[in-house]
Amino acid sequence: MRPILNVISSKKFDGITHVFKWVFGLIVVLFVEAVRQTYTNTERKQEHNNADAANFLTLQDDRARLFRAQRNLYLAGGVLVLSGVIARLFALNRQVVSVSANAVALQKQLTNTSNFASTLLAGDSKDTKPAVKEEKKGDADLKKEEKTSDDFPAVPKEDTGLKKRK
Repeated sequence: MRPILNVISSKKFDGITHVFKWVFGLIVVLFVEAVRQTYTNTERKQEHNNADAANFLTLQDDRARLFRAQRNLYLAGGVLVLSGVIARLFALNRQVVSVSANAVALQKQLTNTSNFASTLLAGDSKDTKPAVKEEKKGDADLKKEEKTSDDFPAVPKEDTGLKKRK
């Protein structure tokens, strides 16, 4: 199961997600069109039902159009919901992979830290003194670097005021 998650969350699927977003947009347009057709055909059916001059064929045509519009509405709505679920699953999959990678890194850091702490606690007092000396030596080296790391030498400040000519 883990290799499938890694493959899906890799950068190879970025192109597919881009296409998926375009398809999602197209489905939204189809859904809006289906809502419009359903509303229009419902009004048309109501007008023909109230009219006395409507014949049987007109009423059957209205029913058929309304049925098709409602079918398209349900299909587009269902696909819209399912595509939203799939998009969320992709996002959650990427989060799972990144969080698990972070957990592995933190576990390694924890084991390294605990090993280091156990060696410091288990070691003799003679072993800890060189570490303290090296730390003091490192601080002294750092101070020397700070003093010599000036990129710009001291430049005398120039007087920017106007000078009187004699």
